[in-house]
Amino acid sequence: QTKERLESLGEPTKEGYTNLEPFEFSKWEVDRWVVDLKLFKKHMLDKAKNDFEAKVRQLVGDATQTEIASWKTQEEEAKAWLLDNTTPTPFVDALMRTRTDAKEELCNKVIYKANAYKQYYPLLLGEYHNALKKIESASSIEELE
Repeated sequence: QTKERLESLGEPTKEGYTNLEPFEFSKWEVDRWVVDLKLFKKHMLDKAKNDFEAKVRQLVGDATQTEIASWKTQEEEAKAWLLDNTTPTPFVDALMRTRTDAKEELCNKVIYKANAYKQYYPLLLGEYHNALKKIESASSIEELE
C-alpha cells in the first residue's frame, strides 16, 4: 500500500511530486521529496498501536476498563463456586441481583469469557510486540512494507 502510494507520486519537480501531495512523513531534499525514515517509523508505530487497540476492542466488546478490572475477581469466584457451591461469592452475588441468569449459568459464562480472553489476548499482544520490534529495528522504508 505504501509502496504503491510512493510510486503513484510520479517524478519529482522543484515544486514537489507531479501527481500527489507529499506524505506527512516526507521531506524535501534538494530537488525531490523523500520519505523520512524516522517520521515513517513513527507513523508505522502509531498504526501498529491503533491496529492492536482495535483488535483488543473486538475481543472485549463494549466492556469498560472498570469492568475488565473486575474479571479476575469474577473468574476466581465463579471457579470456586462451581467447585463448591457453599463458597462465598460476594461479587457474583451482587451481579446476580441485577441479572436473570441462574448462578451456575452466570459462573459458566464468566469462565467461558475469561478463557477466551486468556486464549486470544496473548496472541494479539505477541503480534503487536513483534510489529513494534520489526518497525524499531528497520533501517529502510523497504523493510517496513
